[in-house]
Amino acid sequence: MSENRRIRRNKDSDLLKIQILADYYQASFNFLGSIVSGALIGFLVVAITLRFENVFSDISYYGFLGVIFSFFLFYGRRTYRSYHSDLEKIDDLFIRVQNGETLPSITELMKMKKE
Repeated sequence: MSENRRIRRNKDSDLLKIQILADYYQASFNFLGSIVSGALIGFLVVAITLRFENVFSDISYYGFLGVIFSFFLFYGRRTYRSYHSDLEKIDDLFIRVQNGETLPSITELMKMKKE
C-alpha cells in the first residue's frame, strides 16, 4: 500500500472518530435540553393548576414562577456553555487532523471530554 493511501486512510478514520464524538455531544445536548424543557413545562402546569385552585396567593405564585424560571435559565445556560466548549474541542480536533496529527482512540477522546 502506498504511503499516500495509508495517510488518507488514517485521516479518514480520524475524521470518523470526530464525527462519532460530535454525534455524542449533540445527542447529550438534545437529551439535556429535552429534560430541562419537559421539567419546565411540568412545573408550569403544576404552578398554574395550583394557582387556579387558589392554593397560592398572587405574590407566592409569581415568586414561584420567578424561582422556576431563574433555575431553568441557569441550568439551560450552563448546558449551552458546555455544548459550545464541546464544539470548540471538535474544532481543535479538526485542526489537529488537518495538520497531519493522528488522534487517539475514541475512548481516549471521550476521557478528554471529562477533563
